Amino acid sequence: KASWRAGGSVTPVNAAEGSALREKFRSAVLGMTATEEKEFWKNTKIQGGSTEPSSFNDTMKAVFKLRNGVSYIFRSQLKEGLVKVVLVIPAP
Repeated sequence: KASWRAGGSVTPVNAAEGSALREKFRSAVLGMTATEEKEFWKNTKIQGGSTEPSSFNDTMKAVFKLRNGVSYIFRSQLKEGLVKVVLVIPAP
């Protein structure tokens, strides 16, 4: 999805490379290894597609700072009423 229903481009935010959060997201949601993810973004860029989302140590802080940001967090980081949950991935 490239834009929100209410308007504005979606700004995806990745967790920092090598973080437990990024590793969990990569394996559970993308089904990729770190190498496969790097290759995916490299190939996508070569083909004229989008670029890899920016990476941040604190994805929730980044979402608040960036207009129309969206990211992922561990359930334990969720602060009710502070962010909108759009998808929950059950633990394997």
